[in-house]
Amino acid sequence: MAYDTGRDRGVRPSHRVLGTCPICLARCAERATCCRGCGVISRQLGAALVPVRPVGLARRGGTLHRLLVAYKAAPSDFVRRESTRRLALLLAGFLAGLGRGLGEGALHLVGVPSTGPGRRSWRGSHPLVGLVAAACAEASDRAQRLEGIPASAPACGLIVRGPGPLGHLRASLDAYRAVAGPTREPVVGRVLVVDDLYVSGAHAQSAARALSTAGFAVAAVVPIGRLVESDDERAREDDRRAAHVPSGR
Repeated sequence: MAYDTGRDRGVRPSHRVLGTCPICLARCAERATCCRGCGVISRQLGAALVPVRPVGLARRGGTLHRLLVAYKAAPSDFVRRESTRRLALLLAGFLAGLGRGLGEGALHLVGVPSTGPGRRSWRGSHPLVGLVAAACAEASDRAQRLEGIPASAPACGLIVRGPGPLGHLRASLDAYRAVAGPTREPVVGRVLVVDDLYVSGAHAQSAARALSTAGFAVAAVVPIGRLVESDDERAREDDRRAAHVPSGR
């Protein structure tokens, strides 16, 4: 069955797509309740995982994957800015449909904090922070122009890196910690945990767990790209959509 490229991925599907993990959309055995990675991460965190609603599936070397690499690591300032702009437009368009699927109320986007040393070109802030802010500004502009699209707002600083270890297939309950609970922080509505590239989910699901433990209503993990195998045909349409985002030149 082809990957659903529609925008409404805000709720769990009512039917199981055979051979696809119902949590993260990875390939898995037809009779499995989830993929191996989600099973490992769920056991490490001791809880059910938050559903993953990716903007697109990213094949290594594909258009979406190249944008996700370039927005952080391209040597050219222009290429980094242009890649960030195109990814922000993709995320903003996706938020419109995702919000409708999640019901009424604003969407608050929390980027997964960086776990490694930053690059000099980042100027002290992970590029995901600026990407999320740009996507929220575009999504909010669409909400003002079109009925039925919920407002979106970045909710920076809700979580920070904690002492717990993190790695591929290695999640941790204390990898992140919430710096404020919903009774002290003016965040009312649904929280979306945004990451750039979702591989095993250890980082994003650990962040979602920290927010949930602090009392926030985490609706979904929203990676801009969910990494899949290079031969995964489901990613072709998402690569075409990424390629058709207009250039800012």
